[in-house]
Amino acid sequence: MGNKSNTNTDPELVRQMHAATGDDASVEAVFMLAPEDPSQIVPSPERTEELTRHLLERVKARIGKGAVDFNVFRNMGSFVVSAHPAFLRELIAQPEIASAMANQQPRTEQPEQKPTSRAKPKS
Repeated sequence: MGNKSNTNTDPELVRQMHAATGDDASVEAVFMLAPEDPSQIVPSPERTEELTRHLLERVKARIGKGAVDFNVFRNMGSFVVSAHPAFLRELIAQPEIASAMANQQPRTEQPEQKPTSRAKPKS
């Protein structure tokens, strides 16, 4: 997939980043942070906020362009970012990122539901 880290990356996110073209293109992605303490499932809310801001600034310094928008999910050890695909690729490559997935997922077709009523249809 071309990312330099061991980040678990959603194939749909890879597809969306590849499809987004132009300087103004942006893609929304949800990132899960890797806990620094192996006994934790996610970083603490405070550390999540701090680490997210640090990562976004680091990537902005490397790419020269920042995120369009972001929101931190403090209690879940994750955050969502809207940014140019180049920004997202660099963010995925950061060692603090455990996983990345597309915020917008394709809708799956629902199987046609058959009526459950045993009542006879009206004539």
